[in-house]
Amino acid sequence: MTRLSSTPLMRLVVCGAFVLLAGCGGMGGKTSQLYVLNPSMDMHTDAETSNKQLAISMPTAPAYLDTTRIALSRSSTTTDYFASSDWTDRVPVLVQDLTVKAFENSGKVKAVFRDSGMFKADYGLQIEIRDFDAQYAGTSGAPDVAVAFDLRLIKQPERDIVATYTVTKTVKAGANNLDSIVGAFNEALGGALAETVGWTLQTMPSAPPRRVHHRRHNAKATAPAETPPATPQQ
Repeated sequence: MTRLSSTPLMRLVVCGAFVLLAGCGGMGGKTSQLYVLNPSMDMHTDAETSNKQLAISMPTAPAYLDTTRIALSRSSTTTDYFASSDWTDRVPVLVQDLTVKAFENSGKVKAVFRDSGMFKADYGLQIEIRDFDAQYAGTSGAPDVAVAFDLRLIKQPERDIVATYTVTKTVKAGANNLDSIVGAFNEALGGALAETVGWTLQTMPSAPPRRVHHRRHNAKATAPAETPPATPQQ
């Protein structure tokens, strides 16, 4: 009997087949539960309406947060993820989409859109995600959910930094289960978005005051009547 030798190419094909099977939920693999970020979009603010167009850049994040996985930490030096649980998209993508929606809901900006380079904006908003995780103080009990952004308002097209600001929101989860923890994420993110919208609108120039057009008086001034020359006396 001829025995087939195991070549590097054959080992690569076999390994690839195992990876493919592991990623298929219908073939025995365990699928993840997807969780939706759905924060409050009540963006009431006392800031004046701006007549500027605003572009929201894709947020940046450290590698452990630039993922679909739901992050947790049990100390300042460790990071982990909840098992078999994911967001519906990468965290930066979700934050960008929800930030655009938050400004739209405020009704106080002329136009807001994702910064794709296709549209001209007066200002750009850059977001750096610093925290977006469930933070445990011990081995048991419900965690605190922390959401923190570093914001930079950029004047376009000069790319000058107009102002910077840090938003930090922390919400205690009602219980140590994912439904309650995701609820705390939504509450913390909603607060962070509301503060982001308020600060940005207060920092951008507001709409210029309406000009009042005064009607000119078109009547011509009447010239004074000429005094007739005096009649010389004889």
